[in-house]
Amino acid sequence: MAVLLVAVWVVTFVAWLGTGRSGREGVLVATTVVTVAVLGITQVLSTFSALTLPWVLGAWLLTALAVMLVTRAAAVRGWERVRAGSWRPSDAVDWLVTAVLGGFGLATFVSAIMYPTTNYDSLTYHIPRVLFWFQNHSVARYPTIEGRQLFSGPLVEYVVLQLKVLSLGSDRLENLVQWAFYLVAIVAASLIAEKLGASRRGQQLVALAAAATPMAALQASTTQNDVTSAAWSLIAVYCVVALVRADEDNDARWQFAAWAGAALGLAVLAKPLAYITCAPFLVWLGIDAVRRNGWLVALRIVTIVVAVTLVINAAWYADNARLLGGDILGDSAPGMSRVLVQEINAPSLVTVGLENAALELGTPSKPLNARIATAVAAVVHVYGGDLNDPRTRESDTPTFAVGSDVTMHDIAPAPLTMALVALCIGALAGVGIRSRGPSVRAYVLASSAAFVLSACLINWNPYTNRLLVGSLLIFLPLVGAALTALTTRGWRVVRTALVIVLACAIVWGAVVTVFNLTNRVVSLSVVPIRSGIHDVGYWNTTYDELRFETVPALETPYKRLAAAVLAHRVERLGIDQHIADLPILPLLQLLPDRTFGYVGHTVLPGRLIAPEFSPQAVVEIVPADQYPAGLSSAARAGTQLVPAQRGYDWVFVLYRPR
Repeated sequence: MAVLLVAVWVVTFVAWLGTGRSGREGVLVATTVVTVAVLGITQVLSTFSALTLPWVLGAWLLTALAVMLVTRAAAVRGWERVRAGSWRPSDAVDWLVTAVLGGFGLATFVSAIMYPTTNYDSLTYHIPRVLFWFQNHSVARYPTIEGRQLFSGPLVEYVVLQLKVLSLGSDRLENLVQWAFYLVAIVAASLIAEKLGASRRGQQLVALAAAATPMAALQASTTQNDVTSAAWSLIAVYCVVALVRADEDNDARWQFAAWAGAALGLAVLAKPLAYITCAPFLVWLGIDAVRRNGWLVALRIVTIVVAVTLVINAAWYADNARLLGGDILGDSAPGMSRVLVQEINAPSLVTVGLENAALELGTPSKPLNARIATAVAAVVHVYGGDLNDPRTRESDTPTFAVGSDVTMHDIAPAPLTMALVALCIGALAGVGIRSRGPSVRAYVLASSAAFVLSACLINWNPYTNRLLVGSLLIFLPLVGAALTALTTRGWRVVRTALVIVLACAIVWGAVVTVFNLTNRVVSLSVVPIRSGIHDVGYWNTTYDELRFETVPALETPYKRLAAAVLAHRVERLGIDQHIADLPILPLLQLLPDRTFGYVGHTVLPGRLIAPEFSPQAVVEIVPADQYPAGLSSAARAGTQLVPAQRGYDWVFVLYRPR
């Protein structure tokens, strides 16, 4: 039944082809329609606690019927275009590009479909929130110790929830959400390159560069939200570029403004950091609109963009404001308050910007990474900055260092992609950016500002690369613009250097994708390359056992707790977790037919309306250094159902309350 989302997408795409517009643009339009439908269906049905199979199925059937009725004439013309059109590559280079892109698409698909959720953040809050929404039939905020379950951008999880309901509770499709947006990001990047004047070959190279970006390829098989937010940011940027290049009498101006607002709204609903990523492009749009069309038209464009963004996020903003005393963005929410730097001054911002940018230069060589870190420290020392200022880093983060875990989807540096971007900007400067038109010049400035702002405003931690993936992908359309400019000028040496760096980046991205630290495509036993400390994958481990791949120390205690819950016929299980940031998901998945609820320690007590819940047993989770003194009086007085279990630095006590 989850195929209904695909059906709506296909009908919309074919109908767009029937308008005579670009097929790649149709990909973005169809994705927008489906995602807005997901948002609307989720929020409307949630209001009535009706996120159940009959209601969700009925809503998607009505959506599919409405799309077919509205677009039937265009869909017929689009289908004729599909039948008559030639979609085959036309030369050897086309075949090569198709093969490489297909290889990345297939490898990331295998990683996504063959593995369960393994990312630590996904085990902690991304997917647990989906399970609670699924059991509550509503996405309303619920009592929990993990504030990120409540206030992290929910868009990816809304799509996951829809797929879960339509697939009768299965989690097999969870990773495919980010995989789909990975493909959308590739398409969007190539379309932006077209708007910047890139040739067909230049657009192909942009698509290859986007597909091979390590963080994007690795996150394509996870349930995180960075690539999804990046894809929507790229769509918003595409709309901006289309608007600034449009003729003054272009009737599509207002449609692109509304689309830009929808894309921006969905980008920030996936991850609020998209505000920073997209801000320079919105400034560009405003300045260009004033210069070309006057204040009145510019005001109308800005009003449409802002209004649509607000409509997309209205329900989320309202709920945040209600719970957080007017904070619509959720910056002050528990677990969300240490994302942005706390010290706003030039030395601090420059220091954290250098630290975050340096992470993108990481390599598999620890000695080389140490030299990079030393170089950053030397630069910071010149102006008296502080590499370990607690106001520019998340709490409990280690001393600044450049990581070497190139196949880990939380780190995944991209030194060759960074080198490619630097080469392209240098090449454009060499041939004269002005000669490429005002849009290319402005794009260089806006994309550079997006990256610099993101690097300087986000607190340093070893995993910042995933937060920068959107601003890094936004750079890549310049690859197409640079190649086209170099071809026009005949700068063969520089053009060859660009292609060589890109080829190396593709090889790097392919190796990283295939030997993904947690979702490997190829067994280490059949190749001489070593990545990680053990050879675990779908070829030698069951799907259910892979759930514990990244948290092996929790497998035994969780299975013993689950066995006790089943043995004592506990239908309603309370979770009293003393401290946040625990991978609770594998325990919940071992008990798919039980009802769960957080009790005891929760954030924002008194502000959340708890669903009626009376647990038959409670699993109390305390830090090991607080056990047994830290146990609640209820746990001491209750009947313990299994001996206390320990995993990592946690102790789990399952008891039946008096």
